[in-house]
Amino acid sequence: FFFKQKTAYEIPKRDWSSDVCSSDLYNEPYLQPEEPKNINTEHLLKGAYLYSESGLKSKYSKIALMASGVAMPWAIKAKEILEKEYEVSVDIYSVTSWNELRRDGLEIERRNLLENDNKKPFVTKLLKNHKGPVIAVSDWMRIVPEQIRPYLEQTFVSLGTDGWAVSDTRGALRRHFLIDTESIVVQSLKSLADLDEFKSQKVTEAINKYQLNNPAFADPGSTAGDS
Repeated sequence: FFFKQKTAYEIPKRDWSSDVCSSDLYNEPYLQPEEPKNINTEHLLKGAYLYSESGLKSKYSKIALMASGVAMPWAIKAKEILEKEYEVSVDIYSVTSWNELRRDGLEIERRNLLENDNKKPFVTKLLKNHKGPVIAVSDWMRIVPEQIRPYLEQTFVSLGTDGWAVSDTRGALRRHFLIDTESIVVQSLKSLADLDEFKSQKVTEAINKYQLNNPAFADPGSTAGDS
């Protein structure tokens, strides 16, 4: 997740000569947030970092939202709704590379086999103190965030863009794939209900309130930048 800073944020010097880099360009404009205080650039380079930690005391298990790219604004808004309307505390982790997290996990597995060790991958250690459900969301197919499933000890659910698409607004498409803000909210509540911490009836009420089955009911999102 990038920020309104002259250099985005201070990143340790690194020799990129042997790296093959790629980037995705989106034509949807949206406001970039300021750099978080005390950002951990080492974690950022490893693939994920804690973007926002909740200060809300809740009777429910805390939710960890792991979001990448354009999904970050949806996760930030979902956190606001969950905390204000449902009193569910939420931490947000910005994922800079699902693939990097996977590579680290595979490398640790290899070392453990060769050295008869039991080291933990980076993403496992990153979330070691988190006890509640982990919800991963991106605008990629679910197989992308699913790469980290073997390395998480918590209940894990991924949201992504699997299946056939439709021709519609950005918001309607995100509702169709159930990756928009309201879908994240409902999935978070359902994850708590699956742990018998939240009433199932309230999940149904949320589904009806946000009309998750109706893409036309979704916020259409920005149409600026469309070609």
